[in-house]
Amino acid sequence: MTRFPSARAQVIARNRAVKARGLGRVRSVGGSYRGSMSNWNTPRMTQDGEASERAVISRRAEDLVDNNPNAASVIDSMAVNVIGPGLRPQARVDRKALGLTEDQADALQASMEKAYKVWNLEAHSRGLATFNDLQFMGLHSVLTKGEFLFLPRMLDDAKYPNRSFSFALQDIHPSRLSTPADFFNRENIVDGVEINGDGRPEAYWVSSPGQFNTGEMQSSGSYTRIPAENGHRPGMLHGFRLTREEQYRGRSVLSPAMKYYRLLDDSYDYNLISQIMAASIPVFISTQNPYEAAAQGSTVPEPVDENGNPNPLFHKSYGPGTILYGAPNEKPHILESNHPGNNFEAFARLILRAMAAATGMPYEVLSKDFSQTNYSSARAALLEAWRVYLIYRAWAGVHFCQVNWAMVQEEAWLRGMWEMPSGAPDFYDARHAYLGTRWIGPARGYIDPVKEIVASIKGLENNIITHADVVAEQGGDGQEVAEIRAAEIKRDRDLGLAPEEAA
Repeated sequence: MTRFPSARAQVIARNRAVKARGLGRVRSVGGSYRGSMSNWNTPRMTQDGEASERAVISRRAEDLVDNNPNAASVIDSMAVNVIGPGLRPQARVDRKALGLTEDQADALQASMEKAYKVWNLEAHSRGLATFNDLQFMGLHSVLTKGEFLFLPRMLDDAKYPNRSFSFALQDIHPSRLSTPADFFNRENIVDGVEINGDGRPEAYWVSSPGQFNTGEMQSSGSYTRIPAENGHRPGMLHGFRLTREEQYRGRSVLSPAMKYYRLLDDSYDYNLISQIMAASIPVFISTQNPYEAAAQGSTVPEPVDENGNPNPLFHKSYGPGTILYGAPNEKPHILESNHPGNNFEAFARLILRAMAAATGMPYEVLSKDFSQTNYSSARAALLEAWRVYLIYRAWAGVHFCQVNWAMVQEEAWLRGMWEMPSGAPDFYDARHAYLGTRWIGPARGYIDPVKEIVASIKGLENNIITHADVVAEQGGDGQEVAEIRAAEIKRDRDLGLAPEEAA
């Protein structure tokens, strides 16, 4: 009978062979449980646990943005620089694919942009905001709560006869998107998002909270199931930054440093209260009979109570400028505040840098403090910030603005607000060729205008950039600026003025 070596014997033999050959891999500290790494465990969560954690993070982030100046600063700075007054579209139809001349393409693009401007004023189903406002709201929601939620609706023309478009957007708070309590065991519903076998969102479960509840832990009877798509149009606009595998909901950008925001805010509060208490130390007078020494009308109690028992005097609170008369044998112990310490400002700045880095922003943007920088450092900080702004701007343009542009132009074409040139393909046969768009955001601005304008001129002279690129960096429309410049040159000629050379 053949005998095989035991498992232990095999391991010993293999280790001896490796040692004899001088081979072996260096052990990684990151994967060990020794020394300072011994208590570093990384527990995993279930889908239900992850949904619960995300909801808590969202609520805490909202609280920070409402009550914490640093959190409000970074969120508002990002929203203002990414969206500002709103991303503006430049229609860019694919004229070669559509077989259009340059003049035909220009006329078509102008008609499409005109239709969008009309809809921009009617975009909100509740009639309270323009589409520019909804862009800002959407990005603010993504940064704060991790996601936005808008329901595309077709309003009744008879009910709103003064509208030019039926299409409008209804804003929905992301907290209403959740899994009904009686559907927790369904594997195809992940945190309110119903998915199909391919993992694609198929429907969204939106709660209808009543007056006295928040919509959590309700049964499916209190929910509305909204399909993810209605034909070729989206049934729900649900946007978030996809940063993790198998992700269906978004998380706030404040999440990684949320503890720092809260603790630093508490530190500010405690130090401020300490200063207030130190500034409110009253005058304390020691006397044998405080009751006779107290001024008439004083709130000092009688020496004895109504039963004849001694009534000692205890001071629980006082305001600035108060004169207190102590009981016999009482002596004051004056409190001195040493807060904040000498290193508090440097320490707070260090924490603020960590908080800013967690959101991808430089310290100067979060704190609005440029006192520690020179021109080169300030420019480097703002360039770093603008890399982040442009990423979010491109994301908002693709996942929000462009989706709505497509629905607007479809209705505009059906209503006859623009027509396809003769011989051009049908709208539904060439939707992508008709719907090309460039979204332009607010200007970057100059730190040193002379240096940066000279750099733009050098770039134009060497064909590195275009006039449209230069204008777009300042939040303008290259085509519109060219038309204005042409009109100015013509006007100067008509008035007999020396025309400026077109750049």
